[in-house]
Amino acid sequence: GLVLMSRAKHHAISAKLNKPFLFDTKPLIVQYEVNFQNGIECGGAYVKLLSKTPELNLDQFHDKTPYTIMFGPDKCGEDYKLHFIFRHKNPKTGIYEEKHAKRPDADLKTYFTDKKTHLYTLKSRGTNHLCFVHKEMGVSLPKTPGARHCSYPKASVLNPDNSFEILVDQSVVNSGNLLNDMTPPVNPS
Repeated sequence: GLVLMSRAKHHAISAKLNKPFLFDTKPLIVQYEVNFQNGIECGGAYVKLLSKTPELNLDQFHDKTPYTIMFGPDKCGEDYKLHFIFRHKNPKTGIYEEKHAKRPDADLKTYFTDKKTHLYTLKSRGTNHLCFVHKEMGVSLPKTPGARHCSYPKASVLNPDNSFEILVDQSVVNSGNLLNDMTPPVNPS
């Protein structure tokens, strides 16, 4: 695993997919584990599935590198979050917008404070209306340990009915619909 020794710093590892993942007929599953060994004051442990762009250079990956999907835990002070965000290109304006899943009703504090390893999973069954965005995704999890990639060991699934579930340790903590339960709302063409 990846152990981060410095506090309040950005860290990343990345790897390129052999080919872009298309969300038209089968789900995408991303899964990883996180252990905040010494707790966390302000920060996150995200998986970012990067957007395939001509400028993409994994050796110069940084927090502003364009992504298609971002998923994972985030905490600052007493605000505990579990993000699921995707970038959506508005078909009318051509402008990309971040779409955020609604906040879970579940109390997430334990996952940040108990110093145990937790398995994070995003299951989303659907992108039929959104596949024009996801066809741009070209970077994801590596196939071999030690490879450079932009995630840690957690999980995410995207399937064809546009629903999603977010799980921690195989228990659902949030669920909804990609078209109805995102902020701002998605307006498919």
